[in-house]
Amino acid sequence: MTLHRFANIAAYLTDMAERRPDAVALHCPLGRFSPGQSYQSYSYAQLDQYSSRVALALRRKGVERGMRTVLMVAP
Repeated sequence: MTLHRFANIAAYLTDMAERRPDAVALHCPLGRFSPGQSYQSYSYAQLDQYSSRVALALRRKGVERGMRTVLMVAP
């Protein structure tokens, strides 16, 4: 694996989903931070499947590769 090959995180995610599908890719906190915080873990395969679903939904809304977009989330 060469670094320049994975300059795009989407390419890295797809590669890891193929090579190590069950490895943990992400830990997300459940609820607000507190001592003894609980987390939900997602594998590379789960994260790749989710990102593919989001990409498909965006394409259906007319968002195409290379198009500039804005993402707004609550703080």
